[in-house]
Amino acid sequence: MGIHFNQKKMLVDVEGVHSLDMTCFCFVSSVNCQSLVRDAIVANVNVMDELARRLDQPDPNSQYWEHLAAEFDVPEDVKMKCQHSLENSPTKHMLDIKEAEDTNDFSVQKLKIGLGAISRKDLVQKVEKCPLSTGSIQELRGSYPDTFETICLQLDHYDNWKPLGRNIGIPDETLRQIATSTSCAKTVVESIEKKNPTLTVKEMQDVLKGMKRRDVCDVLHKYLRDNDTIVTLRANLDCLEKVAVLLDKETPGMKNWLHFAHELGVSKDECDSLKPKERPSPTRALMKYIVQVDPDLTVERFTDALEKMQRKDVVSALKNKIRAKQDAKEGPNISCPASRNES
Repeated sequence: MGIHFNQKKMLVDVEGVHSLDMTCFCFVSSVNCQSLVRDAIVANVNVMDELARRLDQPDPNSQYWEHLAAEFDVPEDVKMKCQHSLENSPTKHMLDIKEAEDTNDFSVQKLKIGLGAISRKDLVQKVEKCPLSTGSIQELRGSYPDTFETICLQLDHYDNWKPLGRNIGIPDETLRQIATSTSCAKTVVESIEKKNPTLTVKEMQDVLKGMKRRDVCDVLHKYLRDNDTIVTLRANLDCLEKVAVLLDKETPGMKNWLHFAHELGVSKDECDSLKPKERPSPTRALMKYIVQVDPDLTVERFTDALEKMQRKDVVSALKNKIRAKQDAKEGPNISCPASRNES
């Protein structure tokens, strides 16, 4: 059920086998199905807000923006740029620190050795395609920004930046600080550790069970013992990372880092200060790319893709938002052919 006009679907069988799809008819009758997505959706702030709200966050029960990207054959490197930004890249932050500490010693050659040590020969090959006169990271960053960005986003996406950091001599404490700066859950764990360093894994598991987060309990059980403390958790980077990934994720109906913090005595004011600023929306970035590649994409074809994703809720929400703006400007626009049995 999209805005695609399907006469077979709209006709009523004389024997009553088929019925009129009224929701589809309503959408067709109130929205110009041949409108361009760039005008009706991407340029409409309210529509884009709704689309981003519904598709940004992964949901175990629904398909989201990555599935939409697959419907339009979006390349993997573009999907990474939609999901990650160089501005907030932990890899970039780490390389900035290393470059500042070892201005003369840290070179592109050492970066290549580090990348090879973590089995990222694909990134080594990208670096080798850049003819550098000085061989400095600064030159790579300045003369080949696309390559530098690709390296950072690839390492961010596949979580390879910490192994690279260890290989190029970044201390674990520095890696922990970099990771904490982008994770509410990690910052909460650090705050709780300062207030209650003797808090045991068993006590944390009891809280998590009350939150119905047995998935996080399972991670703690895999890496730590019941009598280990929160200090041990912070020191175990692999365990901390997996716990943070689970608690940072905002999934409807599932308790996250905010509930964990509240249960363990972190004040509301402190929690409010930890809440992330509005993150760049992957859905917005994806939509800009899609209409750049296909400027003639119609609302009809776009909602067909949403139908394939079984996101009728999104189709319905877009219908309401587009129609509201359309009615405010010029009233309902009936531009698709009517069913011959409409009467």
